[in-house]
Amino acid sequence: MADSLPPWARRKIDVICRKFFWAGTDASVRGKCMVAWESACKPTELGGLGITDLKLAGYALQSRWLWLQKTDNDRAWSQLPIRTDPQVQAFFKASTFTVLGDGNLALFWEDRWINGQSASDLAPTLSQLVPRRTRQRQTVRQGINGRQWVRAITGGLSIPANFDYFTLWDAVEVTILTDQPDRTVWRNSNKQSLTFQQIPSYNEHL
Repeated sequence: MADSLPPWARRKIDVICRKFFWAGTDASVRGKCMVAWESACKPTELGGLGITDLKLAGYALQSRWLWLQKTDNDRAWSQLPIRTDPQVQAFFKASTFTVLGDGNLALFWEDRWINGQSASDLAPTLSQLVPRRTRQRQTVRQGINGRQWVRAITGGLSIPANFDYFTLWDAVEVTILTDQPDRTVWRNSNKQSLTFQQIPSYNEHL
């Protein structure tokens, strides 16, 4: 998928771009670079020249796909699994939270629907006792219905896991679902949508 270029290919392309930008020819750019290439690739609002960083552009595309998967169910591929870089997954999870509605889209264990935190954030030890497949598929509605989230826990509970259990129990018991759809929100943004052009500046923090 995006960012599938191997590192050596990105380096080759970067070399060509540097030669064109600093020398205008295929000649060596030694002694001609005005600023570090990493700085030149930053967005203009961050003091850079806005030159496309291929690695961050790949991350931006992957982040955009994860965003659309959460916010646009009309796309034919929205229900298909998307393979993305682990860094992108961590970045996307840290950058978004869920405004809970009917609980049909938000994932019980993985999405941040509990005051900006996920069940795995609140109960990290306990969540490790839940099969990965369940963590990636069980929705909030499914988890709350008949307390299925409790039945998903396997193995014996250690003292830390017991503490996590009661912490999560208290958080879940006050949850009220509505008839509105769940909504994914991008942190530090007052917009309801996210464009590809916006993401690279966020990805500077990867």
